[in-house]
Amino acid sequence: MLPDHARGKPLEVWYQDEARVGQQGTLTRVWAERGTRPRAPRDTRYVSAYIFGAVCPARAETAALVMPHANTEAPLGRLLCNRLPGNE
Repeated sequence: MLPDHARGKPLEVWYQDEARVGQQGTLTRVWAERGTRPRAPRDTRYVSAYIFGAVCPARAETAALVMPHANTEAPLGRLLCNRLPGNE
């Protein structure tokens, strides 16, 4: 069902996906005598990037964003609006 203000206007279907990529610390290994429990400090910091992408198969159009954070204000919607006919 389309709202009244959208009837008679072009309709596009976009498919969207997102992913988080990054590196997290690995297991720390140290040499120690059998039966002992050595201290093994490790780096617990990690860095990620968030990739947002969308495609409109009917127009063969794509849009993508790479951001350091992901939240509800991620501007994928704004990016897609800029790709609509007449807004290019």
